[in-house]
Amino acid sequence: MISTTMAAESVLAWPEYVSLSAGVVSVVIAVLAWLAARKSTNIAERAQTYAEAQPTEAAWDSLLVAVAALQTFDPNGNERARPLLTELRTRATLLIDRLQWPGFDQWIAAESQLGASLMGEALERGEARRRDKGGLSTEDHVELGSQAWAWVSALFSNLRLLRREGFQPDKVERLRVLAVDTAMAVAERNGWEPPPDKVPGVSDLDD
Repeated sequence: MISTTMAAESVLAWPEYVSLSAGVVSVVIAVLAWLAARKSTNIAERAQTYAEAQPTEAAWDSLLVAVAALQTFDPNGNERARPLLTELRTRATLLIDRLQWPGFDQWIAAESQLGASLMGEALERGEARRRDKGGLSTEDHVELGSQAWAWVSALFSNLRLLRREGFQPDKVERLRVLAVDTAMAVAERNGWEPPPDKVPGVSDLDD
């Protein structure tokens, strides 16, 4: 009798057990589906972030290539400064537009002016020395180009640092001031007009 009662209770409990098990399975399936969806969303977000970053990374690469090309500057006049500096400004502008870092464009403009001043000085002195000596020795070549090449190396290193560590407004502003002051010194020692802050009659849209 006891055995029959227990069996009956067991039989009665079975549907409840099946219902509970089905509920647990449903919850597990729902959790797994949510995890799969979350993982898919994360993958999609990472893919989107990567895709969005690629044009900026490409702009960084092209700017650094343009800066490195400035090392081919030759104070003997075989490689003029203008096309090299034009390439620098063009590549820098593409990156400036993508980054939108405040003050970054002003620093690049100051560095470009400094590079033009140093290269112009080297070319003028090289021309004068060629007239006096009939040509440039290896020592002349190194002496005349040393400051311009040192500037290129510093600019290249600073850009790589910013790319690696992110924007540093205070450091960029210090570099801008240094570039402006150095360009002014170059102009002064050569008796040139100081480089203008702006072209007369030209203003930005937000001025």
